Amino acid sequence: GGLPSAKAVIRRVVLAGSDNVLARRSLGNYKSRLQELIQSRYKSPPRYKVLDVSGPDHARTFRVAVTFNGTVMGEGGGRNKKAAEQHAARAALERLEEEPDFLDGPQE
Repeated sequence: GGLPSAKAVIRRVVLAGSDNVLARRSLGNYKSRLQELIQSRYKSPPRYKVLDVSGPDHARTFRVAVTFNGTVMGEGGGRNKKAAEQHAARAALERLEEEPDFLDGPQE
């Protein structure tokens, strides 16, 4: 018990979390990674579409969907179009990780 135990727990929780954040950051550009993955599998790039722009001129919020062959792969929001596209690409990559074949259509 006591302070040494508390420090050990904090180190494990906080440092494990920071490693996770650093690992995610090192993965870099989600949009590029998604494009490389989709083009290598299907020979065509994904497409990005702005779904909504809201808020005053000085504080716009963008909502973007990334699609492939008409299928929405992911959506994301951000303060600018580029950030929203990155979030949409990240959502698409996470979905592909969970459901690797969802773009291939129904399996027989």
